Amino acid sequence: MISNIFYGYRCIFMIYFIRHGQTDWNVLGLLQGQTDVPLNSVGIEQAKQIAPKLQGVTFDKVFCSPLSRAVQTCKIAYPKGEITLDKRLIERSFRDYEGKRAVDFKEFGFWNANVKQTGDCESLQSVIDRVYDFLDEIMQKYSGQNVLVVCHGGVGMVFQSYFLGKPTDGDYYRYLLPNCAVATFSN
Repeated sequence: MISNIFYGYRCIFMIYFIRHGQTDWNVLGLLQGQTDVPLNSVGIEQAKQIAPKLQGVTFDKVFCSPLSRAVQTCKIAYPKGEITLDKRLIERSFRDYEGKRAVDFKEFGFWNANVKQTGDCESLQSVIDRVYDFLDEIMQKYSGQNVLVVCHGGVGMVFQSYFLGKPTDGDYYRYLLPNCAVATFSN
């Protein structure tokens, strides 16, 4: 089950997913990957706007990608919790493509499992494997608890496929959430 807390839906025993706030590279349409780009002023404001919506929720565990844009978002949106950094939540590595315009690589089908991956970057299957491994673990260890996860757009696409099903056409991009979007999944 997926819902959005912005619509007033609140349930205990949920996994809350937040994509990090906006960065300058998001605005420019550049592939960030594992390059450590901080939030810009809009991203900081986006994270501040989420904070009041999370005030009524007590999280049993808070997980976050180690990249600064995710950590900043997490600390601003939920300042009262201890954060556990988990490398499995780091964004996909685009290696030499990072810092380049994403639109220039659209034909590579980076986020489509049915397209033969070209170029030197982390495979989509590698991202799927590590995110599913993380989710299998938290579903087992934290069943019946509220868990907050703050990370990235690419990880979020795979995250959603875990609960909503892998896309039949292979296109994970359909699951991309906007910056600082919040999605909830029952566990």
